[in-house]
Amino acid sequence: MKIVLLSVAILIAGVTFGQNVQDQKVSFSYIQLPSNPIKKGISNYNLVIDVAPYTKYNEDSMSVYQNKLSTFEVEFEAWLEDKKRVDKLYLMELAKWERAVNTTVSPAVAPVMPIKPPYSKQPIKGEIKLPLLTEEVTEAQTNGLIDLEGYSKGEGGAVVTLEILGFQNASITVKKTGTGAATKYTYTSSCKMPINVIIEVPGEGIILSETVNDNLQTSVIKSYDNQYEHKVWLIDNYDTFWAQKQKSMLTASFKAVNALINDKCGYPKRTRSTEIYTVKKHKGHDYTDLIDAYTNVKSGYDLLFKDVERKSAIAKIENGIEIWEDALEETNPFDNKDRVNKKVTALLYANLAEAYMWINDFDSADNYLQKAKIAGVSKYKTFAKRLQSVLNGLKARYEANN
Repeated sequence: MKIVLLSVAILIAGVTFGQNVQDQKVSFSYIQLPSNPIKKGISNYNLVIDVAPYTKYNEDSMSVYQNKLSTFEVEFEAWLEDKKRVDKLYLMELAKWERAVNTTVSPAVAPVMPIKPPYSKQPIKGEIKLPLLTEEVTEAQTNGLIDLEGYSKGEGGAVVTLEILGFQNASITVKKTGTGAATKYTYTSSCKMPINVIIEVPGEGIILSETVNDNLQTSVIKSYDNQYEHKVWLIDNYDTFWAQKQKSMLTASFKAVNALINDKCGYPKRTRSTEIYTVKKHKGHDYTDLIDAYTNVKSGYDLLFKDVERKSAIAKIENGIEIWEDALEETNPFDNKDRVNKKVTALLYANLAEAYMWINDFDSADNYLQKAKIAGVSKYKTFAKRLQSVLNGLKARYEANN
């Protein structure tokens, strides 16, 4: 019993001296730097829709269609010629027969009427569907969907060329499941509408060349308990279904283009959600300074979206950094009763890692991030691991622009 009471007393003592950490949830916007920056001094871009690829695709599809029609026509013409040959030979035989009948007065055996020989198998023209052609694509269709953030539309700047490769590989497949009354036939459409994206900058050449939406996109149309209702549906809906599908796929491809060019070459606003850690007053220790640091840094984070240079934001964040650095001078991770004990030290490392990252001091940010990982407090180790990929990404973009 004494051992149990002693253990409880030790636990209570540990709790008594444990600071009450507050996770201040913050969310803010910032301007993301491009990974493939356009040369400084250029402020305009021109959007060009290149229809040559899908025009060629349409022409090739129509050529295949015409070849199928021509093949049938050639086969049918050959059959007609053979039919004429058979008819001609038969008529000649009939002429001989009738002549014999007319010139014979009382034959012992009447001339036998010839039997008409059969025709060769007549070719049957099956249904040859018109191919699903790519409908006209114009720049007007990009309105509201494509905008290179940080730049204005105009001549003389970067040229963003969209090579429309066309509506491709459209098909419908069926999958049968179940047996008996539970039998289901599920029909799924698949297709794609890829676009080559090329950004060329005067004096630099091509800085981006990628293809978006080059993978087949599938979607379930409907399930039936038989195979024939789908055929009825096709009669009424085949053309309109694929026309609507093409329209939606084009919209999706334009949105993918917009995401790509802004991620690589634009200055889009992004949102970051994170935590800033503070401590409540506890056991005679005053943490007002950490609240002041939080207020300054939070104000700075809220200004990050204002401009690319972040001048006003950096000034605020640096004020908070200075306070946290001063607090670290008191660190004593070996005494849990100290104001800046192991836990507070670790949270300061975490706060400083993120703050230095946003003022573009990535070496200091990484230094504190590594310290947070090995400070011995799992909460801030986890925070630091999550922050690592964010830091790496922002650092790579910063270095690409400086």
